[in-house]
Amino acid sequence: LLDADQQAGLDVQQPELGGQAHVLHHRPAGQGDLPAVRDGGVWNKGPIALLGDASHAMLPFAAQGAGMAIEDAAVIAKCLESSPANPTAAFAEYARLRAPRVTRTQRTARKNGRTYHLGGPVGFARDQVIRVLGGSRLLSRQDWIYDWRMP
Repeated sequence: LLDADQQAGLDVQQPELGGQAHVLHHRPAGQGDLPAVRDGGVWNKGPIALLGDASHAMLPFAAQGAGMAIEDAAVIAKCLESSPANPTAAFAEYARLRAPRVTRTQRTARKNGRTYHLGGPVGFARDQVIRVLGGSRLLSRQDWIYDWRMP
């Protein structure tokens, strides 16, 4: 994954956060760094859990940062309701339930970022494909994001 990210213009940094966090910096042409947390990592430890950008910041190219945080909060509430006497178990379940969806959303945002920032002839070709597909077909590629239901 690192090689693919680096080839896509993402630099990997590993801050000292228990050796668990990996921050990606996406550098679109002519723009500053846009930090995102790499897939995986630790979202909970004992009776403490992180949600939203604190646990899985993502690039803005799927416009889902706030949406993922709201979903996190709903899942945490459900998990705590199911295990009110054991927040450690509730937070572990929250992380287990959320990780696959958040990872897919992060990867979608990275892919969109690469696509949106193509230049030259490849960027021109992208624009022609977008024109042919039309808005409805483009939006339908992300139906899985908007059709989310509480697990």
